[in-house]
Amino acid sequence: MSNSVIDIIENNRLIHNTSLATAIAYNDIPIHNKKARYWLGASFLIKANDDPRARIGTFTTPWPKNQIHEGCKMPKLEFISDKYSDLMDTRALEINNLAKKKNKKIIVLWSGGIDSTAMLVSLLKNLNNADLKNVSVGMNNMSIEENQTFFLNHIKDKINIIELDKILINNEFLKNNILLQGDPGDGVNYPGTWAFNHMIAQGKHLNKFKDSLNEMSIGVNFGKEQQSWNWPVMEKFYKNYLDDGFGLWYINKIKDNIIECKLDDYITTVADFWWWHYFNIKWNHYTQSVLFNLRENYKEPLDPIAIEEFLNYTFYNNDAFQNWVWTNLKKLVREDAHKTLKLEARQYIFEYDKDQNYFDTKRKQPSPSMTSVVKRQSLIVFDKNYIGYENNHNNIHYTHILKILLEQYKG
Repeated sequence: MSNSVIDIIENNRLIHNTSLATAIAYNDIPIHNKKARYWLGASFLIKANDDPRARIGTFTTPWPKNQIHEGCKMPKLEFISDKYSDLMDTRALEINNLAKKKNKKIIVLWSGGIDSTAMLVSLLKNLNNADLKNVSVGMNNMSIEENQTFFLNHIKDKINIIELDKILINNEFLKNNILLQGDPGDGVNYPGTWAFNHMIAQGKHLNKFKDSLNEMSIGVNFGKEQQSWNWPVMEKFYKNYLDDGFGLWYINKIKDNIIECKLDDYITTVADFWWWHYFNIKWNHYTQSVLFNLRENYKEPLDPIAIEEFLNYTFYNNDAFQNWVWTNLKKLVREDAHKTLKLEARQYIFEYDKDQNYFDTKRKQPSPSMTSVVKRQSLIVFDKNYIGYENNHNNIHYTHILKILLEQYKG
């Protein structure tokens, strides 16, 4: 491998493991190392787990020097007394002041889901009419379908709208705009429960995770949850590359990270375990995901200062929210899990819009509006400057290069 290719891989911002696994399965590329097959399965079979890498503690990947961005680092976790609603209000005012100071417009990516709606409510609630003229909502028809009442009552004819597929991130865009997204709100308000829905159904989600490892592994092997996604290449991948040992391998990998971080006296339940998986393992990628997905010119390097500002402005990516969720972890998921998930965020929205139906029935789900405009497509690797590389780039096949590293993976 040339030095430039080594540098790209060693100093990557993203290796999109799901796309890599798809390419390997589609092309029937043999992977002899079982741990490498398990690694790819971790992105294929666990929803929204495209680029797992730990913010703290050990979580080995096949990619040497796999780092997180400085702007996504985990703060020193401590207990605080702040209320969720106060943090939301404060953050809205802080971002509005930044926009005025930097002479930037604010664009809110609104999916209709809970995290992005709560973020938009904070601005509608706290900004005056003059400041709201500087705010636009990036959305599409699928956003309306997810939260039609809110659109009709609080967005339509009241605030500027931009078609979601017209939002393209480049240096000029970052210079002139503050782009707000719902991620990493899942790390604050709680992520999806797909990996342990079977345990919620049995009332076992508050059991100690250390006593539940085998049951937890069922949720990440190729079971009913994954089969319901109706993705034939996933079934092919599981049949050709995995076995039932995969689930327990991945569960133990996260368990070992929690224990190494000396947090197993606080992160104790199955629900806690899966929150930590997002908060520590997925946070880095989903805080930056729009930088990979909402691009048109992948050959343009992104300005490091602009990226630093983008991460500083990302709504939920601040110390206060992370310490709030750390403080309130045990309240996030209770006996009736689906009624308590994202409860504080739903209450915050309800206090503004009075939509009893949304409060009572809205639950965490993948927001189709945000996944419908992904322009990354077959790009697998992004370098330290956020330049994306197609699989076949200047006769360099990244799947083959990454396969070499996969075969050396120790797990």
